Formats: sequence, structure tokens, C-alpha cells
Amino acid sequence: MVKLPKELQQNKKGPGPSRINKKCSVEECGEFAIRSLSKQKWESYAERANLKLKKSKDRNFYLCKVHYKAANKYRKSAEKLTRKNIFTENTRYGIATKKKAISPWDK
Repeated sequence: MVKLPKELQQNKKGPGPSRINKKCSVEECGEFAIRSLSKQKWESYAERANLKLKKSKDRNFYLCKVHYKAANKYRKSAEKLTRKNIFTENTRYGIATKKKAISPWDK
């Protein structure tokens, strides 16, 4: 079986009571939210995507499909850069080097 994304899955029960009233947290957007995201982790990506979030005291914010796609684009590019930086820190002259583990029995 192929697993469908959350927004395409059909629930037999329908949306839960907490999801009925959740709207996108971007100003001037009235679409229903498909994702609930942590402010701590995702706020910087939303800002880079030029999304103006509504002010709230909640720990999470909600994004519709279009705005989630825009924020996720910046998250993926940032993760790609950190992966490259980790690789280049562990290389010498562009060639990966492995450090040999020293054990007490090698003495």
C-alpha cells in the first residue's frame, strides 16, 4: 500500500474538534491549516520565506499547504548547508580522513 500525505488522507471520523477552527497563522490568509509547527524550530524558516506570522502566545503556529511549502523550502536548504559544513570540518584538503580509535590494548 502507498501511504498518502496527511492532507490527502480521508479520515472516517472527519477532522477532530481541535482542527476544525485552526486557520493559517500567516497574516491575510484564511485557509485551513494542514500543519502545526513548533515556533522554536520553524519560526526562522517562516521569516526567511517572508511569511508574516500573527502575534500569539502559543508555542505552535499553523500553516496552510502553500505557506508550509514555502517554509519547508528554506528548511531543506538550511539542512543541506549544515550537512555540507559538517563534512568539510571533518576533511583535510578536501579528502575525508578517518581517525583511528586508540584502545588500551594497542600499546
